[in-house]
Amino acid sequence: MIVFNTGGLPDIIAHQRTGYLAKAFETEDLARGIAWVLAQRETGRLGEQARERAVERFAAPVVAEAYRAVYDTARSI
Repeated sequence: MIVFNTGGLPDIIAHQRTGYLAKAFETEDLARGIAWVLAQRETGRLGEQARERAVERFAAPVVAEAYRAVYDTARSI
C-alpha cells in the first residue's frame, strides 16, 4: 500500500515494512513509493508483513481488549 503520511495512516502502515508512507502531497515521493512497492513484488514479503501487522494490531481480540481497557478506565473515574 502506498499512502500519504497524513491522518491516521501512519498508525496502519509501517514505512517500507508494510507499505510506503509518502510525504504529504509530494508527488515525487509518491512516485518513489510506487516504484519501491513494485520492486517488493519479487520477495512477496510486503503482503505477509502487512497481514502480520494487521493481525497483531487490529484482530478482534486485540481491539476488544483495548475497548475493555478504555471502559475500565472510564468506570474508575
